[in-house]
Amino acid sequence: MVKVKSFYAFFLLNVLAASAFAKQVVRVEHNDYGFFEQQALVYENPGGFASRKSDTVQRATYTSNSNFICGPQNSVKLGLFERDLNEHDKDSSQLLKQIDLRMKAAEGFAGRKSDTVHSSDTSSPAPHQIRYFLGKKDLTYEKPYVDSIAHLFKKACNSDWKAKKGVEINWHPQKKNVLQMRDLISFKSLELSSKETKCKDVGKMQNAAVLKCTIPQYGQILLLRP
Repeated sequence: MVKVKSFYAFFLLNVLAASAFAKQVVRVEHNDYGFFEQQALVYENPGGFASRKSDTVQRATYTSNSNFICGPQNSVKLGLFERDLNEHDKDSSQLLKQIDLRMKAAEGFAGRKSDTVHSSDTSSPAPHQIRYFLGKKDLTYEKPYVDSIAHLFKKACNSDWKAKKGVEINWHPQKKNVLQMRDLISFKSLELSSKETKCKDVGKMQNAAVLKCTIPQYGQILLLRP
């Protein structure tokens, strides 16, 4: 069995650290038959206000151990990425702030506590349901907000980021059934056989096969194969 715990632990530490310092954290997660897929966006000091000198950096961070929200791609990046806040990030941060304010208003109107919000449905989530969180708030049953958050992640998948720790995976241009994994820091490439990554056909999209593959130490991807 291919182990993927190394990056996943690294991933969780970064998300939890961001939450601890009251930064804006939005994440999506999915239990895919025992593999815990997750993507997260963190906005640091989006309003430009700082309580400490070290807080003056305005930065966006994107972390991913799967592209399950992005959907199948020809090339997939996994890892930890960051950049200085751009105008799109500030708009996204403002959207999340508005969602948070609306949720708090709804909680106050209904007389409910902020950490137990499920206004559309109070049942437990299905085992393989995609779940959405803004900070500690579970927005899984808030469809208008879920759609907005999914849109943020789909944009993040195709944006320019600077890798702090990450890889890019695609099919080898010359070798059949071989994946090419390029380290985005050292730029060294490693070849992985589709057997080694347990690639399996899970459907079709745009006249191409969709394969689900496990990437050692980084996670799981949905990859298009023409």
